[in-house]
Amino acid sequence: MPDHTEIKYIPGPLVHRCQRCKKPGAGEELLQCNGCQVVRYCSVEHHEADRPSHQSLCDSIKGARLDVAKQEGLIRNATPDTTTPENAFETHVGFFWGVPGTQDYLEATYNLAVSHLHIVGTLDGSREALAQMIHMLSLDRIDSCHVRDVIPHVMLRLGLDQGSCEIIRNCPPSEKGLLGTAEKTDVFGCAESILGQRPNLDHAVASLLLMLKLLVDVINAQKARKVLSLLPLPVEIRNHIEKMVVRSHLSEDLYRETTQALVQRQTKIVARIREYSSVVKGISKGFMSQLLDPDKSLSDEICSDDPLSWYRAATVVKHSYSVWCGTEGVLPLIGDALVLAAKDWMLKREKLKQLERSGPGYNARELARDLIQDGIWRCLEWAVKDATHLGPPSERPSEGYLKNRGKFWDRYLVDEEFESMLEREFFSDEELDGMLEDEILSARRRLAIEEALGYEDDEDNEDDEDEEDDEGEDYGEWGTFDNPWHPDFDMIIIE
Repeated sequence: MPDHTEIKYIPGPLVHRCQRCKKPGAGEELLQCNGCQVVRYCSVEHHEADRPSHQSLCDSIKGARLDVAKQEGLIRNATPDTTTPENAFETHVGFFWGVPGTQDYLEATYNLAVSHLHIVGTLDGSREALAQMIHMLSLDRIDSCHVRDVIPHVMLRLGLDQGSCEIIRNCPPSEKGLLGTAEKTDVFGCAESILGQRPNLDHAVASLLLMLKLLVDVINAQKARKVLSLLPLPVEIRNHIEKMVVRSHLSEDLYRETTQALVQRQTKIVARIREYSSVVKGISKGFMSQLLDPDKSLSDEICSDDPLSWYRAATVVKHSYSVWCGTEGVLPLIGDALVLAAKDWMLKREKLKQLERSGPGYNARELARDLIQDGIWRCLEWAVKDATHLGPPSERPSEGYLKNRGKFWDRYLVDEEFESMLEREFFSDEELDGMLEDEILSARRRLAIEEALGYEDDEDNEDDEDEEDDEGEDYGEWGTFDNPWHPDFDMIIIE
């Protein structure tokens, strides 16, 4: 089996590249390895130079292909009896798993497609992996090998974003067409409409990654528009440049959107990302930690006896790691959000130290886990604002956010009424409801929260709109700020 740690995944669209120098080129211009048939080279010299490092991977893929061919031959040339058909490829298409002798063929094909071709991360490998998995589904309609879990990851890497969403919604794929239905799924729909009531971890992760990919496209479109507005260019050239900065075909029409519409789409995508991240956390609390520190997950032998265990999360990391690395801009954006979460946490600890109080005790592992699980998605919106900011670093929006957070901790930590709350970091739903019913959230604390979120009242311009806002800020589909499920509510109250 190929080792992820030895493969270098290049961010950006998946194209043919020389395995040695990584230079892109048209397929017919590059020489394909005759052994594995999934890597290419720009010259014979580079092929020879890369042979020592490529040999083990090449032999592994050739061995997997031979195993598939062997099992296929046994099925096609089987001696028919009361339980074994003469050729199951002709008589039992769609019902392979119930036919004796076909299980080994399906498992060998899965090993070739998922554990070899997909992991290599090349255009040839990903295309063949997808074709093999679609072929498996046509032979085994009940999907006993769970290839439907992996298909969305492969399709995302190939840029088939809409098709990935269709597969997740259980639309039946075919070998002739990747989309199962003529009516396209709304990729911006709520998490439940895409994942269903019993979400699968692979599908939740793929949906989360798709939303992050679309968010990066919106960020790039906004940045390009800001830069182009300063240049005296024809409209046609501006539109062409804005088309070139996006990666998903679902973002092809962003150049037609107004600036306000781009901001609205950005807000909607961030909301969907929070939904999917909550689903991922509900299924596997350790997935994001394993994704950002993947060495052990990628190198250990994985056992998926318990789908909610560390091993299941590690399996999904293996399925999706090449896609996360290859989706341009996603991991850097997550890293920026994580840095902001760490700064906020350190700010709180510093305030506690000034007050000579001791906050909740953390060791390094617990701190990293909490920051990754909750801090990334809590601070994602500010990381996005920083990403679209083109001014000096000292004027980034997150600087104002952290400044307001410091003001909040100044007020929050000196309130004796919440002395006991410092000993705990999380509360149940019933406890949160009780806090609201008992009016623990005072007017002074509400003001501190609004300041921390960047909604400061303008005392010099009080009008009718301000009086209406006194009843509660409008946060779109989340309702007023009294709503305990507002995405920033737990950021302020629970901490």
